[in-house]
Amino acid sequence: MTITAQEAYVVMAGVHHAMPKTGERHQARWVRDKLLIAWALHHPERIAEFFRATWKADNTGHIRRQPDGFWTYQNPALSAEATARNKYRLAQPVTDVLPIYVEHARPLLLKPGDGTLLGMPSDHIQVRLGNILKTHLGREVSYSELRALRL
Repeated sequence: MTITAQEAYVVMAGVHHAMPKTGERHQARWVRDKLLIAWALHHPERIAEFFRATWKADNTGHIRRQPDGFWTYQNPALSAEATARNKYRLAQPVTDVLPIYVEHARPLLLKPGDGTLLGMPSDHIQVRLGNILKTHLGREVSYSELRALRL
């Protein structure tokens, strides 16, 4: 079974409309969930790399804001030389959430000095992503299904 584009949009809309009414930390987690689902659906081939991605305020992490305002991602698993050649722009749904996450939500969720983007171990991220997908689709979605998705 594969996840369809329509199902992907159902998940994105469901997560968007699930905003908690109260609590800064609850709202920060909701923004993190929006970022996680946007990345998973728009860059499914990079989902494992996303778990290790870093972001730093000085723009030296794997995820960076370019002078033209676009956000890019550089694979942390590659050498510095290969990384420079493999930088790519992130999809609009990801870049819509990313500034809100790094400026407002991330500081509430992570300890100062944590250079990771999400501040969660990869197995926790995988569980959270699986729970979000199952909640909004009513079924489990495998990573191979995600990787086959093209939006």
